[in-house]
Amino acid sequence: MPLFTAENARVNALKSAQVRRERRERLKNPPPPPLPVPQMPDERARNARVMKQLDKVDEFLEQCKDGDEFVRLTAAKERLWKLIFPLAGVLRPRSGKSRPEAPAPTPQKPV
Repeated sequence: MPLFTAENARVNALKSAQVRRERRERLKNPPPPPLPVPQMPDERARNARVMKQLDKVDEFLEQCKDGDEFVRLTAAKERLWKLIFPLAGVLRPRSGKSRPEAPAPTPQKPV
């Protein structure tokens, strides 16, 4: 039994032609280039913007009359403050032993 016949050769030729047409179209219309990776903004410029926002929050705190609004504004101020000083208020372990040792037991005389 032959592997290639006139019937399956015709079908395979049509499949091959279709693939070649699609490949030619892809080469004519290449995909758009990838978007550039966003760069980190200048830290000083970001800190300046955050400081302006902190000043605005301070103004709102001075005008605040509602307790719930005061809580929300202080939380917002804390989040802004952490943008500038991310490790402020974090206790770090001291060098050396992190846990104090219990004093050694003193031997007692039997009674």
